[in-house]
Amino acid sequence: MKRITIYEVAKEANVSLATVSRVINGSNVVKEPTRLKVEAAIKKLGYKPNAIAQGLALQKTTTIGLSSQRLVLLILVRLLMGF
Repeated sequence: MKRITIYEVAKEANVSLATVSRVINGSNVVKEPTRLKVEAAIKKLGYKPNAIAQGLALQKTTTIGLSSQRLVLLILVRLLMGF
């Protein structure tokens, strides 16, 4: 299934990308009728924000990385043994 982008939401709602972004981010500068139109397009298309893209844009993520020497060794052994 193809992932819906804000470009498609903007086209569906007949507004700019900036307006869609403002609605998604909760800005209060968007007029109510426009906000409702964008929200209807989001719902109709099934738009879901991309967490990775948001993290890159905001320079902030909610991802935690873990590294373990034992885990790496276990994976390496399994790869070498063909498991």
